[in-house]
Amino acid sequence: MAMAEDEVCGRKVEPGTIVMISPWLIHLHKLLWERPEAFIPDRFEGKAQDYLTNGAYIPFGAGPRICIGATFSLAEVSLVLAMLLERFEINLDDDRPITPVSIITTMPDIEPFRRRAGSALLGRESRSRRGRSGAGCSCPAAWPACRAGRTD
Repeated sequence: MAMAEDEVCGRKVEPGTIVMISPWLIHLHKLLWERPEAFIPDRFEGKAQDYLTNGAYIPFGAGPRICIGATFSLAEVSLVLAMLLERFEINLDDDRPITPVSIITTMPDIEPFRRRAGSALLGRESRSRRGRSGAGCSCPAAWPACRAGRTD
């Protein structure tokens, strides 16, 4: 919240105004990235890391309030992804395009994966595991299928 009158990029900011920084929008800004909407992991390989110092890439925030779990989460996601790819064949549910939806966190606009009845979750039976929605599935409660009570 702005404590005093200020100016940001030529716009006047009044005291009490809530100012938010959206990493998602920064990560899609055409002045900072070539083809920002494209999935190009190679864009980070073998290049000077300007994106780390110019504020273009801030997945965990920046400065004194940077996420304290950033290093752990990067290690954890690598391990979890390796475990999933080792145990499962992952396919999209259908050919519908997936569009990101930005709310507080970014998530897909559809539930892209279908979990078949009786399938194991990370090698263990999931009969006693219930999702946060209480609908009997393990997907996040915010996904449309959970809100609809779908369990397939």
